[in-house]
Amino acid sequence: MLSSTLRQAVTYSAPEGRANGIRTVKAIRGMLFVILLLAATPRPGAAQEDIKIGVNPNVLRPVNGKLPQSLNIAVYSETCPTGTNFKTGFTLWATGGLTVGKPSFGTCSATSTLAIDPSLPAGTYKIFLLKDNQPVGHADLTVMDASAGALPPGLGPQVDVLWQVMTQGVASDVFGKRVAKSFYCIEVKIGNNTGYALQLAGIGFSHTVFNTPVKQGNASYAATRAVLQRETSLSRRNMTYYALQVAGLLMAGFTPFFVNPTSKAHYATASSIVSGARLQAFNIVAPDRVPGQLVNLDDQSLRDGSVIANNSQVRTTIFVKKRELTEALAQAAAEEEKDEGALLSGLDKESNKIHAQNASTIRNSTHHFLGSTESPFLIRKALGVLVIVGDPIEYLPRVQIQSSSSGQSSSVSLSATSLSFTKAKATQTVTLTNTGTGALAINSITTDAAAFSTSNTCGSSVEAGANCDITVTFTPQAAMGPQSAELKIDDSASGSPQMVNLSGTESSVQLGPNPLIFPDQPVGKASSSVKVTVTNAGTASFTIPGNPIGGTDKGLFSLDTTRTQADACGSTLPAGQTCGLYVIFTPTKAGSFNATLSIADDVHASAPTINLTGTGK
Repeated sequence: MLSSTLRQAVTYSAPEGRANGIRTVKAIRGMLFVILLLAATPRPGAAQEDIKIGVNPNVLRPVNGKLPQSLNIAVYSETCPTGTNFKTGFTLWATGGLTVGKPSFGTCSATSTLAIDPSLPAGTYKIFLLKDNQPVGHADLTVMDASAGALPPGLGPQVDVLWQVMTQGVASDVFGKRVAKSFYCIEVKIGNNTGYALQLAGIGFSHTVFNTPVKQGNASYAATRAVLQRETSLSRRNMTYYALQVAGLLMAGFTPFFVNPTSKAHYATASSIVSGARLQAFNIVAPDRVPGQLVNLDDQSLRDGSVIANNSQVRTTIFVKKRELTEALAQAAAEEEKDEGALLSGLDKESNKIHAQNASTIRNSTHHFLGSTESPFLIRKALGVLVIVGDPIEYLPRVQIQSSSSGQSSSVSLSATSLSFTKAKATQTVTLTNTGTGALAINSITTDAAAFSTSNTCGSSVEAGANCDITVTFTPQAAMGPQSAELKIDDSASGSPQMVNLSGTESSVQLGPNPLIFPDQPVGKASSSVKVTVTNAGTASFTIPGNPIGGTDKGLFSLDTTRTQADACGSTLPAGQTCGLYVIFTPTKAGSFNATLSIADDVHASAPTINLTGTGK
């Protein structure tokens, strides 16, 4: 069939007239359609490839000089391919002295227990995702040093650094337009062979501008993230999406003013399309890229206090404000054009091109616009010399015995070295016991993420042989995927501060369309069931109540349980899944009636709700 189509396409000649030309165009269209169909048809049994996955937590630190015997981990896809379900044929496997327990799979995610060999050396290990025993993705898990190691004789400590300026177009694709407009994005690769773990306080640059020494620091992670988060409300795409939502609400508000039942029904249907199908179509055609860019920022940007294990390397991205480099760019451009003047003598075209590119780079540092040409070489020259601000951690954890004049000492033990939360507002407790012979001073008990809060019964000190409880509560701040943190206990014991790894996942409900408007219905007669789409956009399952309908006229609205169960809506909805609730409207008298449909989750302060509206006649 394909060969005959090709034959028809190539045997056309001009004298055969316009009719043959039309047939040839149709034949070519048919040929292209067949080729696209063959290319798009999946091959049976073909394994998925290149699934980018992450593991949480991704750094394993010793506690009191020892690695934990086991750890709860979450493996998730960072770019979830359409239709991917980590269930049939999938499994997990780890390298080295790490053993993965039987995993629990969901859509683009899996949780499991990781058994750890106590003698496991420091280094970077891999967690593999296997499909039919073939690797389709992997994530790195870094194991930190238990203590500093001696360097071989004659080999001095060394930190190797490579860095480059990311082009404006690439920065826009990875981190969003606003970040690319406001910052220079610099990729840095650091290798640590100092004999110690290296804790980074910051990365900056040192240069001289008009005979004045200048040290240029990097922008903080929080400041960079705030610039990108502004896109969630003020980007053109999101403004358009919000305008469509408002249009649907306004249309629904005018429905009661229609007198003619047929016109009212048609208008209600149009309103439902605007607030439902049209919004879904808009999301398909113009998906919101900001959540993915936030994930890239979280994954790649430098964080305060980042630690590089000995004999390992990291790749990170730092951000420098463009406006703070304008003067340095101007000086670098003048020096470059002076140096290249002799080299490009007689090549006016090339000289003009360099001059225009440099002028565009300088202008862009103050006006912040995309689409202009920037010179990474000029930016690199203006930045000068990269400077790493950090401290070698001589002992990790520091081994230190603090004794009083009476010879008493304090040491502690913890009932757990890691906590994993699978439900919001859940609490777990770690018991701290003073196993020393003297009183234990408690300086502070904190976490490094807002999603985890703590309370404790420890007070300012714990007597020898006594214990206290530290309670951790997980409250997700937004639907951001798996979240991790550390519980830090700063005290007077050896090995202080003690650390407990924290990880959590959350559910996030999305309902649509809103409002759900039923056509006018005869009194006493049940309407056809109408679908409410329920989506779990989080990383943990949530419960669907048996009767999620409430409000003033809730008795007139009910669930079609048969169709609801057939559309995969049971008592719970796993992460990443979508199902349908089917609602029936049965008026008992004439008039307009209203109710609500609500399902609670872990993210929203109040349960996500849609409005149900129907009119009896």
